Amino acid sequence: MRTTIDIPDALFRKVKASAALEGKSLKDWLLRAVREELGESNDVGKTVRIRLPIVKSKELSYSVSAKDVAEILDEEDREILARH
Repeated sequence: MRTTIDIPDALFRKVKASAALEGKSLKDWLLRAVREELGESNDVGKTVRIRLPIVKSKELSYSVSAKDVAEILDEEDREILARH
């Protein structure tokens, strides 16, 4: 459904800037804000991109694959279940 709303210029600029900083379209940004306001922000399967800091270290670094992470998480789950 389409609708028209009046947003004060200063607020519109803030919204548009925030959407751009998040790499989202204005439409997507506004839909997310409305869903959050309505308490519907728990979208299952929603992909969230985050930026991790780059930490320079003089020590060894390790390459960890998605399979390695899955195995570690599975092992943690087994340990938790074994305690119960």
